[in-house]
Amino acid sequence: METEQTELKPLKKNGGARPNSGPKLGAKYKKTIAREAAVAYLTRRIEEKIEPLADKLIEVALTGDVSAMKETLERGLGKVKDVHKLEGELKIESNAIKFI
Repeated sequence: METEQTELKPLKKNGGARPNSGPKLGAKYKKTIAREAAVAYLTRRIEEKIEPLADKLIEVALTGDVSAMKETLERGLGKVKDVHKLEGELKIESNAIKFI
């Protein structure tokens, strides 16, 4: 017995996606605009005070604060990439692979 599938079209459009519905391309919500303004303000303030901030971070790092040391080095020199070095020999016996 063979079943034939046909596409059913709804009689009414009472829900779901419709053409030209939703926010327009490039439109921003009020919260998004406010958040972008806050980020721009904080960025400008940080750029104005970058020297004293950097001096204080270095001063705290020199007192022995490990997190300040890490932050100073990572910001100044870049983050260290993890390096994984494997040592040993690889022996192939019959159908099994063994790592010694």
